[in-house]
Amino acid sequence: MQLSVFRVQLLVLLGVAVVSASADAAFPRAALPTSSGYLPVDPSTDASLFFAFYEASASLTAPADTPLLLWLEGGPGCPGLLSNFLQLGPYSLSCRPGNGASISRNPFARNRCFGLLFLDSPLGTGFNAAPSTTDIPRSQPAIAEHVLAALESFDASPAHFRARPFFLAGDSYAGKYVPAAGSRILAAKLLFRPLLADRTTHSS
Repeated sequence: MQLSVFRVQLLVLLGVAVVSASADAAFPRAALPTSSGYLPVDPSTDASLFFAFYEASASLTAPADTPLLLWLEGGPGCPGLLSNFLQLGPYSLSCRPGNGASISRNPFARNRCFGLLFLDSPLGTGFNAAPSTTDIPRSQPAIAEHVLAALESFDASPAHFRARPFFLAGDSYAGKYVPAAGSRILAAKLLFRPLLADRTTHSS
């Protein structure tokens, strides 16, 4: 998916309709991801997970040593873009009564020091492409399998990330997703750098 399409999705989220020129003014380039699109998770059904990746903007290390952070949203069923715009991304979305919605720079953005990867997971949430409801996973192992497949697709992109330190994190219900996905990644020996951490706020 091209960045122009991602921009359209941002406009939909903001609930505004603008022409391209005003879109450039409304959305600074830093608010747009380094790359975004779809990562196939099941070739037999064309199922894929939507992702948005923001490269580190102020890394303290060389690019090859800059950690990669995969963020899984909780819910269950919330899209990764939720934390992108409300917590961790380079720009925050805010709504004020009578003034509509706007975005502003997030001083606590996690992509200052991390390459930040948001993934709409599980299949069926956010902008994901689920051919049918029967393709939506209903167990932690199935969801973890999709996360693994998405990471394998992401690593096959032009920029290779497997040599970088890797963190897997999330909040709320992701306290179930993160351990399951981490276990599956380790079992598949899909290690970026030999470092994988669960930084999840667990929920009962």
